[in-house]
Amino acid sequence: MWSGILIALAALTKFFPAILALSLLLKRKWLGLLGFISTFIAAVLLLVLLEPGSIFRYVQVNQLNSVAMMQRPDNASLLINTYRFGGWLGVVLVLVLFVSILWSNRESFVGPQLYLSPRLWMLLSYFSVALLPISWIYSLAPLLPVILFLIARKKLSTMSMGFC
Repeated sequence: MWSGILIALAALTKFFPAILALSLLLKRKWLGLLGFISTFIAAVLLLVLLEPGSIFRYVQVNQLNSVAMMQRPDNASLLINTYRFGGWLGVVLVLVLFVSILWSNRESFVGPQLYLSPRLWMLLSYFSVALLPISWIYSLAPLLPVILFLIARKKLSTMSMGFC
């Protein structure tokens, strides 16, 4: 239950941490999923109670503001910067990287080891940051457990990924 509540609280500031709720769904942690959904709904209801037009205004402002924020030179988003410096070819290469990460870790998504491995959590944490269209340097903080996990494996390939 608490894992779902905490994921929902993280997703209130940026929606992409909600991708971590997939681990609750894949692991069939229904109580955690209930905690996620109920916390998210409670927050939305609280916003509507405090200011009935808040959700509409949020969507309206973000339609105008999002493109400008994505184009800022200090936006550290992987996908945006890949497009900025590598064009569509760069984006395709990053997407190939994402698919290869998923493919090489496919055993984390199915089978009985799903309940034993922290790998699924690491993958979802990584993608919750890597897919952000707007990202500041501190947006990488949720990746600290992933970085430490990669470095702790003490293999040259994973250590170099962690340090990068």
